[in-house]
Amino acid sequence: QSIAQEFSRYAFTEKDRIELALTFVQSLRYAFDADSKGKDEYVRYPIETLVDGCGDCEDKVALLVALLYEMDIDFVLLVLPEHMALGVHCDEIEGSRYLLYQGKKYYYMETTMPNWEIGQIPEDYLKAEMEVVPVDDTPSVLIKGVSFESQATLTYQKASCTMKVDLHNLGPGKVTD
Repeated sequence: QSIAQEFSRYAFTEKDRIELALTFVQSLRYAFDADSKGKDEYVRYPIETLVDGCGDCEDKVALLVALLYEMDIDFVLLVLPEHMALGVHCDEIEGSRYLLYQGKKYYYMETTMPNWEIGQIPEDYLKAEMEVVPVDDTPSVLIKGVSFESQATLTYQKASCTMKVDLHNLGPGKVTD
């Protein structure tokens, strides 16, 4: 039985379910990777965050992603300068800030510390630029830092691009072809 089906037995609203998952993730201790793993940057799998009982922003986001995915909740990753959070699409939350993305309202979710409510944004990130990254079952390739070279000839334009691609499976889908 799925988590979503189990919650439905108890008449939780979608917002209730999201708040429960968020509160659980927020309750885990925040720990810098250097202190908890002895490395400057280490991204834990959700199970590692549970076993370790701690994590930094991307570790706690990864755990919340895993929970919301199993609960069939619509969300996006929010990549900010030196930080990561989630945006969740749910029933309107009165007085909360949201991001309009592809025609839907996504409410900010802060995972790092307890007592941050859905739609409450830390002051440091109110005006920060962010990258919105949708998450779904279909693997996708994000290509950054590509430069193109072109060389004109008399009869046609020739363009070439050289790139090195490192693929990492970050989701539940399988890459084929």
